[in-house]
Amino acid sequence: MIYNVRDFGAIGDGLTDDTQAIQDAMDACSNTDGEVIIPQGVYQCGTVYLRSKMTLNIKQHAVLLGSDVINDYVETQADFTDAVGQKRGRCLLLGFQVKDVHVKGEGCICGRGHGFVPEEDSFPIRPFLVRFIACEDIDIEGITLRDAGAWCLHLHSSRNITISHVTIDNHVNRNNDGIDIDACSHVLIQSCYINTGDDAICLKTTKDEPCEHIVVKHCVISSHWSGFKIGTESVGDFRDIQVEDCFFYDIKGCAIKIVPVDGGHVEGVKIRRINLLRCTGPIFVASGNRLNTYFNEARSEPGTIKQVIIEHVCGDVIEAVGNGTNGLDDAKGCVVISGILEQPVEDIIIRSCDLSMPGGVKTIREAYQVPEMEDRYPEFGNFGILPAYGFFLRHGKNITLENNVIRLKKEDCRLEVVKEDIMEDS
Repeated sequence: MIYNVRDFGAIGDGLTDDTQAIQDAMDACSNTDGEVIIPQGVYQCGTVYLRSKMTLNIKQHAVLLGSDVINDYVETQADFTDAVGQKRGRCLLLGFQVKDVHVKGEGCICGRGHGFVPEEDSFPIRPFLVRFIACEDIDIEGITLRDAGAWCLHLHSSRNITISHVTIDNHVNRNNDGIDIDACSHVLIQSCYINTGDDAICLKTTKDEPCEHIVVKHCVISSHWSGFKIGTESVGDFRDIQVEDCFFYDIKGCAIKIVPVDGGHVEGVKIRRINLLRCTGPIFVASGNRLNTYFNEARSEPGTIKQVIIEHVCGDVIEAVGNGTNGLDDAKGCVVISGILEQPVEDIIIRSCDLSMPGGVKTIREAYQVPEMEDRYPEFGNFGILPAYGFFLRHGKNITLENNVIRLKKEDCRLEVVKEDIMEDS
């Protein structure tokens, strides 16, 4: 059964508020295994709700255009408070406790996020683009997502989700993440192009529920912050995470980050066959002891990071110079694997990586001690000029470096590998 939104009164001229017409089509299609069609045109709307057992097909040259009025985005019980205390959750397209939903097409969902640009040092309410909360069996295929007020695609407490051949272009506002996966299981992201102002793909656990069985493969990723990140929101555990066969380019805030700081454990991560071009970092694995609370759930002790394999990460690493991002201009990074005094990282393998590092450090203070900063927001730039140009390892057990090649673009006075408080099994 086909439900064309124009048959329900949608105009598609980019000026008329088509919210009710689109919602009426969604409601009529609910639990029918039918298909809601968004034909060619520009359909301005506020929040619309997806229903179970339906397909939303956004046709070629069709745009679902977000309103530029914040009150057109409704508050829901799915709203939440984030890591910096901001109330978030309003969005353009919402799936809440729905099953068997397919969002597809050659068209576009555009959030018109430039209409919600905050003033300096202010964080007003800004809408996300698409959210799925407590959902099952979701497929998102082929569409373009762009210009959100904040995050672009947010998945929370959901399972069995496939995101394939999706284009994300999100560069018009602060916190312009690409895909945020929070306490979800069995998520596949494949063959996507993601270009964002903030984290491109970020795994979180704001509830004491695991984020597990996540696969990212065959994606092209660019970001003004992280390419792939686990944390910082990390009350629940992370298990069985795989990232493979991807190309990262123009990453300004570190290509790969694993940074749980709220008590959740990270175990069973495999990152392999990643090609880099003009990426900072490039790898930052660091635990912390921030222990933030979300949804009134918290842990009392720092979590662990163990059984992480990073292999065949190859390519071009650049300095974080001139990007104007929170003091990173002075960072002289390398591959960082760092636990904390009371909780070392364990069983980490870095192998067969071939990295062209910037080098260029001519002097470093002989007695320089890398700060611990376990209760701060973890960023590779916080450590300043690290004592190694290749690998800095600290507070760890059974960390293996195997068959790696570090190439220097400029001569560097530092050592290739520096270890502090590293234990090995006898």
